[in-house]
Amino acid sequence: GRTKYPSRVGARFYVTNAASEIASPGEWYLDRSAGRLYWYPDVVGNVGEFQAEMSCTSGPLLACHSLKRFELSNVTLECGRGEGVRLVECEDCVVADCHLANLGGTGIRIEGGKRNSVLRTVIQDVGAAGIYAAGGSHRTLDDGGHRIEDCTIRRVARLHRTYNPGVHLAGRSARVANCLLEDMPSSAIRADGADHVIEYNLIRKVGWESEDQGAIDVYGDVLFRNLLIRCNHFIDIQGPDPSDADITASAAIRLDDFICGALIIGNVFQRCGYGLFGAIQIHGGKENVIDRNIFVECPSCVSFTMYSPERWAESMKQHFFAIPEELIR
Repeated sequence: GRTKYPSRVGARFYVTNAASEIASPGEWYLDRSAGRLYWYPDVVGNVGEFQAEMSCTSGPLLACHSLKRFELSNVTLECGRGEGVRLVECEDCVVADCHLANLGGTGIRIEGGKRNSVLRTVIQDVGAAGIYAAGGSHRTLDDGGHRIEDCTIRRVARLHRTYNPGVHLAGRSARVANCLLEDMPSSAIRADGADHVIEYNLIRKVGWESEDQGAIDVYGDVLFRNLLIRCNHFIDIQGPDPSDADITASAAIRLDDFICGALIIGNVFQRCGYGLFGAIQIHGGKENVIDRNIFVECPSCVSFTMYSPERWAESMKQHFFAIPEELIR
């Protein structure tokens, strides 16, 4: 089909659900008309001594709506085709010390609400994002206040390979802190909205299948402001194919298309960036501050792409809006 970024000679491609291509351990084919699954087991030793599990549950394993001060703790949720936990318009709810794995969708999805937390939880081997957390609004200046702290998130986006990061923030004033995010084909964190804080995280070996991306990626709205990225450690963020670096690019932090007013301070970048991007890439934005960071074995520290006044004017038409009367008062 048509795409903004056309295929090219030598580019990677991926074929799914082709019976003729089953040749290696871990590959499978689903015959939907017959309701039959063919699978080449990726096991070592006696095939008769392993256990295989398959779920037919398509919805969330746990769904909560409009709850307050609910806590889910010390629970293992796994083997679902959809999401693990969904919290909709909840307030002051906590998911703590849990383990979510082997899910087809997002591990934990928080839609709206305020001050919900995911603490000391492990999320791994999921088909989409690790955690999606939306709350508050950068346009109305309402706080969301969601927190994701002391979590381990790895091997996400196993089915939906792009734009499904370890953590996807949306809205306003969320915090991601003291987390380990590793082994992901695309971004570790995507931050939409304003006033988010991302600090004291270890982010390593992500973005190895995506180009034109950042391990922390912010995109597309000039009102996504006041992002604080502080005291994180980035290791081995080097993109899908360094040999193709003249036309591909990847960064540890990417402020893409008009992102302004971010503070990037006290981070360590180790073997990050390649191609057209430095470890930090700023794409057209203004008023971003880069202060007291350490760069180790990076091809370049910071790269910039400037936008014309005409492109800025067009962006203003798209993103600015009439201020609600109640905010003026």
